[in-house]
Amino acid sequence: MASSSPIASWARMFAEVLDEVDSAFLVHGPWPDSMAATALLRRAISEQGVGVSLRPALPEELLSVVEEAFAEDSALVLVDLIPAGPGPIEVAEQLWGQVLVIDHYEIDRPRIPARVLRLNPLGSGLPPLPASRVALTVAQYLCPDLPPDLWVGRIGCLEPGARCEISPHAEASRESEGVVSRVYETLLEAVAGDPESGVVLGVAALEECFEDPTCLLGGRYPLSKALLGLADRGKAILGSLVQVKPLISSQSLLVISVEDPRIRHVAADSLSSGRDVAGAVYSDDVMAVVSLRSRAQRKDLPSLVHLSMLDLEGGYFGSGGFVEAAVRAQQLETLLRRISELLES
Repeated sequence: MASSSPIASWARMFAEVLDEVDSAFLVHGPWPDSMAATALLRRAISEQGVGVSLRPALPEELLSVVEEAFAEDSALVLVDLIPAGPGPIEVAEQLWGQVLVIDHYEIDRPRIPARVLRLNPLGSGLPPLPASRVALTVAQYLCPDLPPDLWVGRIGCLEPGARCEISPHAEASRESEGVVSRVYETLLEAVAGDPESGVVLGVAALEECFEDPTCLLGGRYPLSKALLGLADRGKAILGSLVQVKPLISSQSLLVISVEDPRIRHVAADSLSSGRDVAGAVYSDDVMAVVSLRSRAQRKDLPSLVHLSMLDLEGGYFGSGGFVEAAVRAQQLETLLRRISELLES
């Protein structure tokens, strides 16, 4: 990517922020694109001599994470993760030395103050490049020795609805892309096998095998071997999802309920090959959180969800075939019915 591009300019600003703090705290989502972006950023930040720590979180958990772990001399970096409302970032601004957001999402209403540095391609008229591609550009600026088409940076390109520009001269043959696709699936399966350890091991195993994806798939080193063990357990769990009674099932939409909110995105991604749109919901007495995924070409899930939520209480963020949404529990049935009707119209 050219040095004059917006993302290259953001990389320079990111480096300037690191010069002003003693450490960085990366809070990231549990999906593969976010894990890949986090692995790239941790490697790059560590090589600058800046302390770095990680914390996976769901959008609805961000406020408690921001309040519990704050440090005035540290930078808080949200990696491919948007809060369910404006509160977490407003609180973070008061507690943390610097606050940055790296994402590629559309959001339903302003939640990120203009003074917070947000690295988002959409804000500069670029296509919604996955977070892993944006993070690779930032990491390259900090560590020029990193190859421009490092395979970890392509993991986000496997996300439903993702759009990537990959050089045909890079190691982007169909064979190598198939290997990266298997890594993507392994990361999802590992999270299904253990929602907590799977995310942590996923980031660590990516770093452990930066040079070669077959290193991870072959379990060459301890962390990747442990990740594969969780993935084996997760395959059986994902295979059982087809037996779950759906909340809604139509020709175009399939949505199920899950008992653990930490696997809802995995369930939605896993089911997305069978319908235009697939989803998974976790609900309590107050709120329902929904993961929606679509691998149908040209499906614009954020617009679909926007139209469905116009008079509902909640929020969403997403891009292409990826949406995370929250709505009042009593309005969930209405939301799903409207999405189904729009898909069928």
